[in-house]
Amino acid sequence: MNKTEKDLYGKWIGTDTGSYGSFTFFPDGYVKVELDGLNIDGRNHIIPDGPNKGKAAHVKYTTDFSKKVVTFSLIATYYDFNNKFEESKF
Repeated sequence: MNKTEKDLYGKWIGTDTGSYGSFTFFPDGYVKVELDGLNIDGRNHIIPDGPNKGKAAHVKYTTDFSKKVVTFSLIATYYDFNNKFEESKF
């Protein structure tokens, strides 16, 4: 059975080494992540601490359906206090 991105949409819940978490994948490419009390709304996440505290961040996902096990990456973006664009891939 061929998987498509539509098969990924929705909330996926699970545990890993005793940690509860979920990923909610949206058709517009954004993702919501909930993990051990951490709640990141990828459409408009306000950074809670650190040097960029208070800045808005966005988290999107990319998927690779070419392998038997589907993989995905999370890409977080924001503008720091120097108005420099930052991007991190997980």
